[in-house]
Amino acid sequence: AFMHAEVEEGVRRVAIQQLFKQPVFNVMDGLDVYIDDYSIFEPIAASELAGLSHARSMLFPEQTAEVKAEAEQPSTDLPAIADNTPRADGEAT
Repeated sequence: AFMHAEVEEGVRRVAIQQLFKQPVFNVMDGLDVYIDDYSIFEPIAASELAGLSHARSMLFPEQTAEVKAEAEQPSTDLPAIADNTPRADGEAT
């Protein structure tokens, strides 16, 4: 009855507000995609990472080859550090 054209706009708004304050309209349906807290995450298991790596190599073979080539090249960004661990004869390497 409050949605009738002869009902004032203010009365209609108050009636709708009262309607939606009822508990029956305050139930989550479980389909809301934004209800989870996405700032808390679980790490991906090693078995899943292997599957993701395989999928990446199957879907993007040229990118996978580039990544492997970069990994095989020694980094020139950092200076070489001498290994001064003592050998069995007492000399540093």
